[in-house]
Amino acid sequence: MTLIGHRGQAGKTCPIRRQAYGSSPLVNPAAPRKINLSYPESSHVKQCARNPGGSNQSPLLPDDQGRRVAVYRCSCGEAGCGVIAPVILPSPDGRKVSWVDFRDYTGVFDGPVRAGSGCPDGTPWPFRDLHFDRGRYIAEIRRASADRSWETARRVTAQLVREGLHARAMTLIAPDLALAWVAPAWQEDGVMISFENASSGFTPFAQQVLAVTAGYSDPERAAQDILRQLQAVPVSQWAHRFGWRPPHRSPEP
Repeated sequence: MTLIGHRGQAGKTCPIRRQAYGSSPLVNPAAPRKINLSYPESSHVKQCARNPGGSNQSPLLPDDQGRRVAVYRCSCGEAGCGVIAPVILPSPDGRKVSWVDFRDYTGVFDGPVRAGSGCPDGTPWPFRDLHFDRGRYIAEIRRASADRSWETARRVTAQLVREGLHARAMTLIAPDLALAWVAPAWQEDGVMISFENASSGFTPFAQQVLAVTAGYSDPERAAQDILRQLQAVPVSQWAHRFGWRPPHRSPEP
């Protein structure tokens, strides 16, 4: 599924989004085993957001009151750059599940379900409403949730590192920079770890990305190796020791 010509805020086309959404589903129907899933590997960016209340159930399962769920996101990988989010709700008679009122949001969602109450209006998106038999729909979501064939060893490593950082309370690299996501490294072995601030209209966005490699291919051993490396260095030195820097590019002739 390819969506073309999305417009960002203030009517400007996001430069990263000129090829639009591609086929990057933001909601991964697979429920976590012990840890939260990362977003699809094609983007390598954010972890899959927790479901409301910490539930292990997929956001695609219908909530009695209905809720807006981001099901497609910008192909750049950042949910904040843009998502398409319909309302997923059951029919009054309980026989169907529907996806209705598809809308485009920029800078609103950072995961499948928006944190907090309420939701801005968004921009209506020209998708027809979708209706599913409730029994077959729920069965398919649960079948997909149990299928882990898509999960690569590199993604498992990233997930285990994130879980380990939380378990060890190693989630702050500075007072205003908290753990945001862990993902497979973009062009090499190991993981990328991003610490970000809670930016607002008065606070500019700040980020520190770490790149930590591992000497093992097995996810469990690789994750433990990465966590040991981090624990061996004071947090105040993480940026100096592991800080990621863009690869040097030679000037074009």
